[in-house]
Amino acid sequence: MKLSKVPEVLLRIVPALLLVPLLAYGQSGRKPGQPAAASSDDAVHLRVEEVLVPIGVQSNTGKLPGQLLPSDIMVAEDQHRRQVTSVRRTPANILLVMDNSAEVPKYKHYELNVNAALTVIGSLADDDRAAIISYGGAVEVLSQWTGDKVALRKALEEKFKPRNNSHLYESLLYGAQQLLPQASGRRSVVLLTDGYDSTTKNELEKAREALDRARATLYVIAQNSMILAGVKPKAFNHDRVSRLNIAMDPGYRALIVKMQHYAAVVEAERATLKDLAEASGGYFWDPPTIDSFNDAARFMISEIGS
Repeated sequence: MKLSKVPEVLLRIVPALLLVPLLAYGQSGRKPGQPAAASSDDAVHLRVEEVLVPIGVQSNTGKLPGQLLPSDIMVAEDQHRRQVTSVRRTPANILLVMDNSAEVPKYKHYELNVNAALTVIGSLADDDRAAIISYGGAVEVLSQWTGDKVALRKALEEKFKPRNNSHLYESLLYGAQQLLPQASGRRSVVLLTDGYDSTTKNELEKAREALDRARATLYVIAQNSMILAGVKPKAFNHDRVSRLNIAMDPGYRALIVKMQHYAAVVEAERATLKDLAEASGGYFWDPPTIDSFNDAARFMISEIGS
């Protein structure tokens, strides 16, 4: 079996006869209810009866096993085997954050983002849920939390449309503060993006802190490499005719300057997105082709365990 991040296992790590709560009184000789004596030497000792350990399990086919028993798992600590008392699958809560901004629509594959989101929706188990937000023009909630796959697909089909200006980090901040707290259990954020943000950079750090507080794992599938392969030759490689057009046509000149700025930001933001994802325990993919983008979406689903 291959490990990833899916069910949760309850491990007994003290003798079974010591059925005590998670927090025990400090062993200072006083009984519960007695006032504590003022002493700088008082030490509080905590005893843990059971701990919850997140693990991930996949079969050789990449699917979750249909049934997993405590006897199927072995856990060792300090060369001592620990008893596994129960195993349960934790439902997935997946927040889809989708790029529909239209800075360079000619070079952006919106359909890839939609298809990746549909792949995630199709993978949802009966007790999994998803929510969808987009950030072109403004942060927009396309769907609140639901396990209804038909409703999720309908929200994408009817509401996902390209719009000017990117509010990338504002959307992550909104999702972490407003949507993720509504989800109990495993929280995953799937960000389909190019890394470009039209607004203030200050939102990045706020989003990073909010994702950490929400205990969410971030998975990023970026289009940066594909977009740059198309944008950079147009923005930076100019023949004689192109240079003449830049000199003579203010509109064309403004377009080239805009593309150069966009390319520089998108190239630099790859490192930011990678750091943001990996700091949360997630992954960052920047596939160079459409086929590898679709492969990344499928691999991401196996990592999330939906």
